[in-house]
Amino acid sequence: MRPRTLLRALVFSCVCLSAASAQPFEREDWVVSIEPTAPDHWGVNHWGLTNFDLPYRALQRGKHHLETKYADNWRFGSESGGLRGIALRSVSSVVDMALFMGPQNFDHQMGHDARARELSRDFPGSYRYVSRSFSHVLPVYFGGKELDSQTNAVTNGRGGADMNTLTNSTLWEMHSQFAYAAGKRILAADAANATQLENLLLHRLNMLQTDWKEPDQACVAAHVGSGNGAPFSCRGGSGSAEDYSNYLMDLNSGRYGIANVSDYRLKVADLKRANRLGFLDPVTLVAAYRYGADYIGRGDNRSRIPMLPVPGTPLRYLPGLRVMLSPFGIEYFQDNYLRWRGTLVNVYWTRGDNRFERRLGAGVDVDGIPLGRGVTAGVWGTVHKQPLVNRITDTTSLSAAEVGVLHNTTHFGTSLRVPLREFGDPAAPKQVLLTLKAGRKNDGWLPGEYIRGSTYVETGLGIRL
Repeated sequence: MRPRTLLRALVFSCVCLSAASAQPFEREDWVVSIEPTAPDHWGVNHWGLTNFDLPYRALQRGKHHLETKYADNWRFGSESGGLRGIALRSVSSVVDMALFMGPQNFDHQMGHDARARELSRDFPGSYRYVSRSFSHVLPVYFGGKELDSQTNAVTNGRGGADMNTLTNSTLWEMHSQFAYAAGKRILAADAANATQLENLLLHRLNMLQTDWKEPDQACVAAHVGSGNGAPFSCRGGSGSAEDYSNYLMDLNSGRYGIANVSDYRLKVADLKRANRLGFLDPVTLVAAYRYGADYIGRGDNRSRIPMLPVPGTPLRYLPGLRVMLSPFGIEYFQDNYLRWRGTLVNVYWTRGDNRFERRLGAGVDVDGIPLGRGVTAGVWGTVHKQPLVNRITDTTSLSAAEVGVLHNTTHFGTSLRVPLREFGDPAAPKQVLLTLKAGRKNDGWLPGEYIRGSTYVETGLGIRL
């Protein structure tokens, strides 16, 4: 489908958002934000997370509203429409997946390209030239396209191993972070709509990697330190196989100086295992069950996400799991979600694979703290004890004295969500929203965040439908 055709469909779908439906959708926020402190970073957790998938979300929501209003979600007069209804709702989900996976191009717009811009700005010398043309940061819906590897994202050969591992692992990091944000939105409310559940599952499915390429000795010699990338014979057949093969070579040989592939401590088998573990996240499994039972099975727009009661308290609990790739290896995040009314608290801890250097961390992430008059706040704070990310422009591998030198990477901040105006049905009013976010981070790797330390401010305006 042409981008222009998709744009027309998007405009039509946005108009349909206000259409009455047989079973109203649970409301959700639609916010557009800017980050005046770093407008050309286009980072994963900032501009990208709030803005980039809005065109798709509008198209998807409008499509589901039309199906609800005019086809009763393919129920055909019965409770679920039987096998025919299940089949049509399944086809509808496949269409959503095709629109999600193809035209948006999450991998490059919010993966490689976002990290390339950040590195070129914060670490001069890592990238020779990275375009800041809007055509390279917009979704394909609006004419967006990838960076041209021949003219727009050419490395100068001076980038170090950490620059390369960061570039090649950001795809994994971005998909996991988008899924994390989608999961939090679902768990914070008593009920979620079908499109919210579907988006969480699509972000998870986008992490599925089935093609892997084991590096061999010839590939290492051609890749590490060349500045030109590995030859075609060293690349995987599809997907991100090449990215993860390069990640392993830059990590083992580039950062830690292991020359022989047979001596690698982190291998393809480890990445395969980590990729599979990501799909065992309890939040994802519960969402998949409810989406299958409620929307696919019965045609319902609404789902209630079950959480375990905490005896003697009004709290509800659900564990979670995130698996990330860092410049030092695989990182495992174990989440612990606690919900009380609309406030969601995640107390998490993280541990690295420690194949080369030890890593450990912990943090808290709170959303939906009521302040009165509909205003809510969020706070977060984290500290990770980890190695230095000091091989971004340095092309040498770590010396024996540098291995194991750790420091604390910290990140903390707060956010506000302020309703400016209400309109529509007084029983369930729509809202115009103002959002504010401010945080501080020092140098180091944290999922979805900038590598270099900074104080950042983000503001947004949106609507709750």
